[in-house]
Amino acid sequence: MLVSNSQEFIFLHIPKTAGTSVARSLTQSFKWNDLVIGGTKFGELIQAHYKENFGLSKHSSAREVKSVVGEEVWRKYLKFTFVRHPYTRTISLYTYVQKLIQVKGWKGHLNFFLGKTRVQSWHLVQAYLETKNFSDFIRHEKFQKSFITASQTEYLIDETGEINLEFIGKFENLKEDFSIVSSKIGLPNPALGRSNVSPTSGKLRKAHLHENDYIHLSKLYAQDFENFDYDRNVRI
Repeated sequence: MLVSNSQEFIFLHIPKTAGTSVARSLTQSFKWNDLVIGGTKFGELIQAHYKENFGLSKHSSAREVKSVVGEEVWRKYLKFTFVRHPYTRTISLYTYVQKLIQVKGWKGHLNFFLGKTRVQSWHLVQAYLETKNFSDFIRHEKFQKSFITASQTEYLIDETGEINLEFIGKFENLKEDFSIVSSKIGLPNPALGRSNVSPTSGKLRKAHLHENDYIHLSKLYAQDFENFDYDRNVRI
């Protein structure tokens, strides 16, 4: 999540939509009075402080950010985000959670066995550990409880239930849409790298989607399909 006071913009970072790449590119031009939470090494370091004192985190919703920056700043600043097709975003979450629970060395394995790793308290991780495949994972009650799996619409609506952002780019058109938002901000086409990419190791469980899974996800993320014009009939 970014709040640039020098360039007057707010970037809302929805999980698994290339937000880390966007944040790292945009912060290259940041000044002393600009805020980054998560997304960069410094942003990760200060995240706990802002979460405890202001309720803000890397993936704060529009409502949370607006409540902190205030009505005047929210109305004045350019507000934007990136979204992704709900099917591929959920698959990316599935592979990402496997990356989270990978442990290295005997100490890592011992801590994981004893339940002492930080991520084991996360609902999304628990949903993965308590299921054997993608179909069960997306239907697990703890998957439903995790805010990281909430609809992208839920991240973006304000207190009235409306989405009031000036620009919504798409993961599927990332390079072109990032150029558009850079132009709106007034930046000279900063380079956009790839960060926080979910692994593709053959050791990971594959997300095999059956027809019932597509139907389930299309209902679960119905708002996203409607609000962001994604095709429910796509099959991966």
